[in-house]
Amino acid sequence: MGIEHRMITPRYDEPAFDDGSIEDHVQMLAQGKAESLMRDFPSAIIIGADQLCVVDYDVLGKPGSLEKAKEQLTLLQGRSHRLVNGLSIIYKGKRQVRLEEAFLTMRELTGAEIDFYLKKDNPIEACGSYLIEGMGLSLFTKIQTRDINTITGLPTCLLMEMLTSLGFTNLA
Repeated sequence: MGIEHRMITPRYDEPAFDDGSIEDHVQMLAQGKAESLMRDFPSAIIIGADQLCVVDYDVLGKPGSLEKAKEQLTLLQGRSHRLVNGLSIIYKGKRQVRLEEAFLTMRELTGAEIDFYLKKDNPIEACGSYLIEGMGLSLFTKIQTRDINTITGLPTCLLMEMLTSLGFTNLA
């Protein structure tokens, strides 16, 4: 988008989803990440984001291993799920936290297809165990979202709306 930026890993211990509102939890995660950087960058626009994968009422996080990724893909295949993204911006004392969602339906997969996919993309740090920007796109029969970047974890249309409301533009 032509915006000069730096990516910095936040110093934030993410609490696991326990109970309650998925939407509230993902917003809390995004805000916690942004707030963890406020002291080091007091004059910067700080953006925090997080994402949860929800199938029925189960929350799937980052699998962390190929075994867990295989379990998640086996659970998701042939079913619909949603990705819930929290996006937080802190700038000059102003705070905004918003949500964006994507709805996806994964096709039926064979065990061999899952194994092949996992070896190709190695999505062990990806919410839901797929990388839409890699071969993961081929796993789906239906994707509903206003912004494909919502699936990768940074909903850029929402981000620009939020930045514009703060008076920022990347077009000047």
